[in-house]
Amino acid sequence: GGGGGRPRGAPPARRRGGWAGAGGGGAPRDARIATRASRRARGARRAAEDDARATPTRPALNLLGRTVKVKHILEGRADDALGRLAADVVADARGVDADALARDVDRLFALCPGLGERVARGEVKRALAAELAVDLRETMAAMLAIKNTFASADVDAGDVCAREPRLLRLREEALEGVRERAASTRERLGDACDADGLFATIPSCLLASQEELDGILERVTGLRALMPDADIVKLLRGRPALCLEDRAYSRAAIAVSALRKAMPKDCRIDLMLSDFPSLLFMDIEMLLEDLRQTFGGDPCWTLRRNPGIATQVRLVTRARSYADVRVLRHD
Repeated sequence: GGGGGRPRGAPPARRRGGWAGAGGGGAPRDARIATRASRRARGARRAAEDDARATPTRPALNLLGRTVKVKHILEGRADDALGRLAADVVADARGVDADALARDVDRLFALCPGLGERVARGEVKRALAAELAVDLRETMAAMLAIKNTFASADVDAGDVCAREPRLLRLREEALEGVRERAASTRERLGDACDADGLFATIPSCLLASQEELDGILERVTGLRALMPDADIVKLLRGRPALCLEDRAYSRAAIAVSALRKAMPKDCRIDLMLSDFPSLLFMDIEMLLEDLRQTFGGDPCWTLRRNPGIATQVRLVTRARSYADVRVLRHD
């Protein structure tokens, strides 16, 4: 009807304070927005004044924010404070110049980058790196001797030494023992496993006692007998316990036997286990039952089509079993 009203079907006019309504309710909302902005401005000014009065004892911490942990800053700084402290302590103990030792530590990390990365992650002590850098020439000679120990030129000696830094502390007589151990291992394994690949995958084998090494080689040859077509080095890269522990080896033997019994004859079980070594540590009968209950149909066909599903199914089953146990205890 009358004049002054908005046309039928037209959207209501929007004012600054919100959708238009009786009584013009926009003003209170503007006041609330202004109040919040004023509070934020006052808070920012107080924070700036506090930062200005504060003593900048940790400049990196102030720059990066208070939520960053101090240890993370120390590990990420170009001038590694903890590394410098370790170099100072070792330099005092060995009677060498601290600045020169710190430079030699940097040279060591440049020649063996993997070692520097492990030190930064806290997996290797900084003091050990400083000790290795005290006599950098001998340390580098040890790395070169380890490289010459391998018959294959594809083995990265720096990576091997980074994962087993004790190798860098060996000197001539001990290095000769390592060379002899590697040569005898290469002869004993023959075609059962690539000896260089074994040592590169598990460098601690180079330092094992003869008794320990005998046990390792027995398990490696046993794995070859269990899985003639498997990539043994690849298996050990994913599950080194297979050759280091009797219990792990026994579980693997049981799993292989169960898989050969359950799976079709044309299934290439050895290659499947090379790609999915976690199957060697599962109860195969229980796994197949879980697959049957979860997906229905033939569980062997399901496992053969996607072996990686086994881990997911076992995790879900464990979670369900844990929940059932909690319910029973509650009841």
